[in-house]
Amino acid sequence: MHFKARAHDKLNDEVLQGNLVKIKGKFVAKRRESILELDDFEGTRDAGKAIRQRALDNLDVWLEIFEASATARGATVLWAQTPADVNALVLDIAARHGVGKIIKSKSMVSEESALDHAIEAAGLTVVETDLGEYILQINDYEPPSHIIGPALHKSKEEVADLFHKAHGTPRKTGIEELCLEARGVLRGHYLTADMGISGGNFLVAETGSVVLVTNEGNATLATTLPKVHVAISGIEKIVPTLEDVATLMRLLGRSSTGQSISANVVSVRRLASRSACDCSLVRSGLSRLAAAADAVREELKLVLSPAETGDHDRLLAAVRERLAHAAFEAAWAEGRALGLDRAVAYALSG
Repeated sequence: MHFKARAHDKLNDEVLQGNLVKIKGKFVAKRRESILELDDFEGTRDAGKAIRQRALDNLDVWLEIFEASATARGATVLWAQTPADVNALVLDIAARHGVGKIIKSKSMVSEESALDHAIEAAGLTVVETDLGEYILQINDYEPPSHIIGPALHKSKEEVADLFHKAHGTPRKTGIEELCLEARGVLRGHYLTADMGISGGNFLVAETGSVVLVTNEGNATLATTLPKVHVAISGIEKIVPTLEDVATLMRLLGRSSTGQSISANVVSVRRLASRSACDCSLVRSGLSRLAAAADAVREELKLVLSPAETGDHDRLLAAVRERLAHAAFEAAWAEGRALGLDRAVAYALSG
């Protein structure tokens, strides 16, 4: 069935259209209300745009700083040019650690690379732990309909029927009952998984940390309980400092789910003393970086003095010095005011 025929079919699907109307009302209305909490939403958005542009303008340098910072804390940073490379790297890590079961927090890069199918083709078990992604997985890997709410096109009744069929349990009717059933099923997988895979909302160059933002807490369990953690992210997720994260967090929840802040904000930093664990970060999009590398380095020469551009190692050192550590104290103060104690305090504690 071609796109126009499918679109016509779905536009006339009363259940689907009813589900989408409900979701649209919640997202749009909640966002409108939440942005009023900021004294200057447009100014904050401009600041967020400037942070992103700063990172992109100096992308190769920030990526190398991130790699150096993460490596110094015991993580391994790997680079992938293609979706196939992403899958191959993950499977290689799994093989080296004798992994049999993998649990996953939401990762859009892994969705694009069809990682779950590659894992299963290798004879391993994979379980999605984001509730929306889990619903789609047990429905024969139905494609997600939205980056934030993968299963927002599903009604409560449809999920109830699906759980009854997949779990072999009596059909539930309440949302809380359905959530408790999913929690019970997933909890066993958290405790028996050998590897946890996550995405990365922000990758902080200065600290080498991966910031994860969820409303379910599944990312925390998926990154701490298994012996191996792999974070998969595109290179565009890089931000220079924790202060930048604090600013962007004021926008993220409001412009996605209409929340002042998401329920769980965790900064993952691999500590070298945790010798029983392995943390790897697979970064995709390297081919795009290579194409822009020369232009980026020319940009850097405009902001650094000639003496600081003599060689690449000195260049990286100069950028590090320009990232004043006093900025982290400001991030801490702002984070506490916003209720970001867990996000900022965890990252600073290392």
